[in-house]
Amino acid sequence: MNWREIARIRRARAQRDKRYERGHKRANHQRRERETNSDLAARIAFKTEAMAKNPRCHYCTAPLNWKTATIDHKIRLKDGGADHRSNYALACKRCNEWRNECDSRAAAEKRKGSGRKKALRDAQDDDED
Repeated sequence: MNWREIARIRRARAQRDKRYERGHKRANHQRRERETNSDLAARIAFKTEAMAKNPRCHYCTAPLNWKTATIDHKIRLKDGGADHRSNYALACKRCNEWRNECDSRAAAEKRKGSGRKKALRDAQDDDED
């Protein structure tokens, strides 16, 4: 083999590798795009249905419109919650950000209002004693 044949083989291998990488990247991109589009479609469908049924924040019951409503996970993904519509809830942006900062139990107490009311009751009981 002379140097020209070796160079030709190396160029052929490089071109083959580039084609493989392009095809592989394209396939991965198309797969991610399909997953993203189906996920987005599911979220839009949930938001549309939830806004039609009860357009209020799941936590503070503030009225919502299409722009102010966000989709929140009742059980956060990092706490083991599923990325499924049964785990979705409509929330205002403020509550959604608040939920990201605190745990699920505190959010449930805020939703029920029991946390604040219980603290007030306890404080009143302490004053009476």
